[in-house]
Amino acid sequence: MNQIQSQWKRRALALAISAIIAGRAFALQPISDEELSESVGEGIAFLPENASVRMNGADTANGGAGTFDTGYIRYIPVGPLTTEAASAGAGKGDIFLYGLAISQSTKNHGVSRTVADANTRFDRTINSWGSAENPWLLKVETEANVPDFAAATPTATSNGSVSYLALEAPLYHKNIGALSASEKSAYNLKMAYWADAFVRDPSVVENMTATGSQFDLGGAGRANRLRLQAIWDGFSINGTNLNIFQTLGGASTGVQGMSSLYNNTLGISGALRFNSGDASGLRAATTQSAPSTRTTSAWVTTWDGSRHQNVTGPQNYTDTSGSAGGATSAGCNANTGAHRDGNSSCRMQFQTRLTTDSATSATWTAPTMASVFRFSTRETTNTNVLSTPAINGGSAPVFDQSEGIFLYNLNVNVVLGQLYQPLVVAIAPDGQNIVMELARIPNKQSIYKQLYTNYANSNPATNGGYYGSTCNVNKCGSDETATYQGTNATHSSITIGSTEYTAATNVTTAHKGAGSIGVSFGGLPTGTQTATTAAQSYRDVQQRTRGTSSSWGSYSFDGWGGWSSLAIGSSARYNLATYSPNTWTQQAALSVPAPTTIPTPSNNLGSAVIDGLLIQHMKFTTKGL
Repeated sequence: MNQIQSQWKRRALALAISAIIAGRAFALQPISDEELSESVGEGIAFLPENASVRMNGADTANGGAGTFDTGYIRYIPVGPLTTEAASAGAGKGDIFLYGLAISQSTKNHGVSRTVADANTRFDRTINSWGSAENPWLLKVETEANVPDFAAATPTATSNGSVSYLALEAPLYHKNIGALSASEKSAYNLKMAYWADAFVRDPSVVENMTATGSQFDLGGAGRANRLRLQAIWDGFSINGTNLNIFQTLGGASTGVQGMSSLYNNTLGISGALRFNSGDASGLRAATTQSAPSTRTTSAWVTTWDGSRHQNVTGPQNYTDTSGSAGGATSAGCNANTGAHRDGNSSCRMQFQTRLTTDSATSATWTAPTMASVFRFSTRETTNTNVLSTPAINGGSAPVFDQSEGIFLYNLNVNVVLGQLYQPLVVAIAPDGQNIVMELARIPNKQSIYKQLYTNYANSNPATNGGYYGSTCNVNKCGSDETATYQGTNATHSSITIGSTEYTAATNVTTAHKGAGSIGVSFGGLPTGTQTATTAAQSYRDVQQRTRGTSSSWGSYSFDGWGGWSSLAIGSSARYNLATYSPNTWTQQAALSVPAPTTIPTPSNNLGSAVIDGLLIQHMKFTTKGL
């Protein structure tokens, strides 16, 4: 069913295995067969070259290599349905996982590829999965002074030694760009599969040679199949490690929430690292042109002192924003010193108009996508909704390359327990089911100070003795070297798309600007999005005054002078702006313009980050065994 192709170089297998005993060898050197025969060690170093993993099934096409699509794993449900589920018409499901393939992406590292290439499920072999200095390791080690689960008091210090079997992928290199083309291939992986899931009619006998009516639960013609594809193009698993061991004892059920199931059972710890690369520079290009088009409304007089020349009684005026109302003013017909005074409203006129400046365009251009993880369900052609190659034979489906959920530049770094806080696997109290539990963190300094993080100060010598740290694509723990990232982190990090990274605190956050990408329904458009948008609207205000003389009477007055723009703050009542044909000043109190909208694609949901995740306690118990 599975075909694993790999060629092994003799000198890479003959590595200094004894160097593994004390820990990861950062500079392993090949040795001769004679030297190897005299070495004593507890591990194996290996270096896959020209390697790939493909599930072909019985397919012998392409000279025996197959077409990489129709080999499958079948998942069969067990146990009865609940009464409620059965009465609601639910049925059990069969799942067929097809064509799992791990290969090297056709694209060169960090460079875009064609859409057609990205839609295939297998590309090419992996040139070199590591190097002679940084290979895969399978080893056995013993770590002393591991805190056990005894936690009667916070200062409890009981501990023990833990021997563990470890499988370690090559360490994550801190400068991928400096690697050879062969070594870069391990940072350019492609993983793909497709699957069929059916709802089965429990009253029909299973038939693996013809579909028949076994999936027609609820009536013939019901579409009881889910077909999907997943492709991750351009990522690495370097830095991943998995440890298996027998846990220590000391836990007492009910003491600080601990469980005796933790004691002397199967324990697992490690770090699962799936990285597409640093996304702190991943941005769509956004531009907005300067305002280039201007429209203006007609001038509207908002106060006219001459209207009140022959009016008696208080009057209201219209303010410069265009709204009616305002302070009252008496009629201007009285030949008085107050009306002739230079500050009298009887000698003033105000007018206002609305001006709008528009930009010709704003643009949004998608960046080069180095890595995409895509889930899709739509085929390019219709097929029988109740057929699958496992039963009916036939070829694998072709999925629509533009449909589905797209995750750009996905980085997943999950820390799965530690030797002192393991994922334990034990028999449930009923003696039949299985408990999988990430052990609770006890109130014990020798454990929680190994886990908790002091973000303000990462030095345990001065931060209160806290050793916790986060594993992300930029840094993983505190035990890194000049060449490789570390392996001792305690917190997890998951990022999708554009990010911001602060090296001083090793904290990653999501980028929130208009150029952010990360999640989209359907592929992001590769061209430039353009839109014409209003840049700014504001109100121009002008005033003029009329002259006065000692003979100003009821029906005569001197002529009006020229209009002049009012400066901001020149009047307590009028909120004004300086105006000229070529420039403008926003008038804050009168017109607050909406910001220009960059034409981001409607299917772009932006980036997402979960950083510094520490799993305090997690438990799963099976119920159907």
